[in-house]
Amino acid sequence: MKAALQAALVAILATGSTQAQAQSQVAATAGMSDAAATEASSDEIIVSARRRDESLQDVPVAITALSGDAIEQKGLSGVEDLRQVVAGLNIGAQRRDDASFYLRGQGPGVFNPGQRNFTSVATYFAEVPTEATGAGMFYDLANVQILKGPQGTLFGRNTTGGAVLFEPARPDFTLSGSVKATVGNYANREGEVVLNLPIVDDRLAIRLAGSLARRDGFTQSVRTGQKLDGRHYEAWRVSVLARPVDGLENLLILDGRRKDQSSTSAVLRQLNPALPVGQAMAGLLAEQKALGPRKTLIGVPLFDRGSVFGVTNKTTLELNDNLSFKNIISFRRNRTDRGSDYDGTPFNTF
Repeated sequence: MKAALQAALVAILATGSTQAQAQSQVAATAGMSDAAATEASSDEIIVSARRRDESLQDVPVAITALSGDAIEQKGLSGVEDLRQVVAGLNIGAQRRDDASFYLRGQGPGVFNPGQRNFTSVATYFAEVPTEATGAGMFYDLANVQILKGPQGTLFGRNTTGGAVLFEPARPDFTLSGSVKATVGNYANREGEVVLNLPIVDDRLAIRLAGSLARRDGFTQSVRTGQKLDGRHYEAWRVSVLARPVDGLENLLILDGRRKDQSSTSAVLRQLNPALPVGQAMAGLLAEQKALGPRKTLIGVPLFDRGSVFGVTNKTTLELNDNLSFKNIISFRRNRTDRGSDYDGTPFNTF
């Protein structure tokens, strides 16, 4: 749909000598019968598929995991790109910037406002359930994990299809940062910034990350003149890692997103001529076909506004090599205000 040029600049800041970093593993998949995964290097992907941090190779469940480096190497720029690299995963939504996950044919259904990802495929961010999985989430991630099959024991009895886990990158004790910019047609501009700050060696570190996007709409209503399918959002994340004493770790994550953009277009494609309404609207269908796919007959202005705010705190106490306690507390608020049209006609019918 668009041709984009992407220029990325990664600046690594160091107080001492420059250290070479090993290339992370591209991707790994583990199944019930084969827990070993093919790796591109000696680095491990740490996953939380069983509600504890462990190596992907040690997890005896059907899971596909992509590290942050693998996401970059494969050129995955959004949540919807995951279906290109994960077998059995399909992603669809009623709006372009949302994401509803289907695993092995199971998902939330066709019309699913409000509970679209809490039916048979659950979505988690930083080990906390979330329904906000569209634009503004897919940046500065440590990994993405796709769990296939029933996950009712650990992720709720309704997760008969599977679960999709987004794990944000944690702060570390190396001074580093990165800047990424993307430009394209329809005045597309996207940016991403990451800054990692070690405050006290091995005790306190902060990670700041942000993402924004602007794009003009590419489908225009001939009735209102509004350009639909535009993109306009900002997202941010602040993570604080504290290790006050050996064996005790606390990770605090604050994240937010705001969007104010035109909504998703709808184009009238076909009518049932056997129904009276189909016969009555035959003229509209002919008009739409003459206009082409990038024009629509929608007769009212559409909008898509919303904000997301979340606080997650994870405290881990390790008593010994075999026993540890972990507490997760979170608050998430999701506000939406939408004006949508699903039939592509000038009438306020659907």
